[in-house]
Amino acid sequence: MASEEIKNLQADDIVDLEPEIFATLNEEQLSELPIVALTELFPKHIANFNVEKFQKMPSEDISKLLVNLNPANIQPEDVAKLIPESWDFDLKTGKLTAPFGTKITPKTLPALDNMPIIPDMSSSFSLGGLGTPLMESTTESLAEEDLTDFVLSQEDSGILNVEGIGAEDGKLYTFIPDAENVIQVDTDKVPIGLSIGAGGFYTITTPDGLQYKVIPAPKDPVALSEAIGGDVKVGKSGDVLIKPAKKVRDARIFQVMMFDPFIEPAPESWCIFDDATGESLCDFDNAPIDMQPGIHFPRQRAKFKLPKAKVVYPDGSSQNVTPAVYSPETFLTEGLKFPGVEKITLNMNGTFYVLHEGREYIVASSFNVQTNNKVSPTEIKLNEKGGVSYVVPIKSTQQIRSAREVDMMLMFDLFIEPAPESWCVDNDGAIFCDFDNVPEFLR
Repeated sequence: MASEEIKNLQADDIVDLEPEIFATLNEEQLSELPIVALTELFPKHIANFNVEKFQKMPSEDISKLLVNLNPANIQPEDVAKLIPESWDFDLKTGKLTAPFGTKITPKTLPALDNMPIIPDMSSSFSLGGLGTPLMESTTESLAEEDLTDFVLSQEDSGILNVEGIGAEDGKLYTFIPDAENVIQVDTDKVPIGLSIGAGGFYTITTPDGLQYKVIPAPKDPVALSEAIGGDVKVGKSGDVLIKPAKKVRDARIFQVMMFDPFIEPAPESWCIFDDATGESLCDFDNAPIDMQPGIHFPRQRAKFKLPKAKVVYPDGSSQNVTPAVYSPETFLTEGLKFPGVEKITLNMNGTFYVLHEGREYIVASSFNVQTNNKVSPTEIKLNEKGGVSYVVPIKSTQQIRSAREVDMMLMFDLFIEPAPESWCVDNDGAIFCDFDNVPEFLR
């Protein structure tokens, strides 16, 4: 079978395939089997897998295939011969343990147009996703940090709610779990619980030895779209691409931002929670302008103090946002190619830490995004203003749903500030810059 045929396989196609066809697939082709096809495989198909080719796949592809098999069709003994010797596999429960330090792929939720791929927190790292859910393991991790006054839940969109109860009642934080960087770790060496990793992102280590980070996200992308009257796309690094409808005559106007995970409750002075409907009713006609639904931007930026804006939802709740670039992961990849760059890290507020020729810098964006209809490759270069220009292509028909839009470039002018001495700490490669404690002379 050709690669394109494999990538486009649907569930119904499996019925018409001879099981022997799977014996001809190499490791690349096996890794390309779509999830919808994996769920329809039976023992007769698995029995024809080439064991040597299967075990040559990267750990994230091996795990993707195993966790997405249908446990109603496939039992642990059906796949036992496929499991590499370096893995642990429980033949009774189907639980998987990859070699320490390797990436794994958890079971994920069905993809939505405006969201990245997100782990299904109701599944586990095991054959077919059965076993102790990742949500339960994460709750145990929080308990290790005495964070028992917070309850976890996951929306259909994939948004992870962390809601306070008891002494923390009224507090709410929202994140997306990172699906692409889940690591199997040794819990004898890595403590179970919550820690702050590179860039200030929270990292969770579960009792099962799964380590992943959570990325701040909008509380409700659909409500956000309603508030701005436009389109919203949440990126896998937490970058949120927004096209307000009021600028619909100019299809090239966008904004990109990162969200603070804390949700500010609706003000009681003009919002009332209706117990009958479970909704917040707000008198926005008498609310201040900056507390009405939409995005409220700052007027200017003070040195080293990042500009912040506020997003207000239709229910009166709000989140602070800071400017970011589109596709930060692309900026990280391209930035490492820039002459003299030794390290580069995305911070949780959308800025980047850069180590260039032994000197530390903070690179940050603004809320102004320019566009160009002439599409070219991604580029990072110094500009005449003493900052950095970052241009990156965007496929508008995939990112912002509008049939009349075409591919274009998003253009960012980034400013550079030397980082204060000892302000950013390198902990075994995990860079953390303390933006909550900016030196007084830089404010």
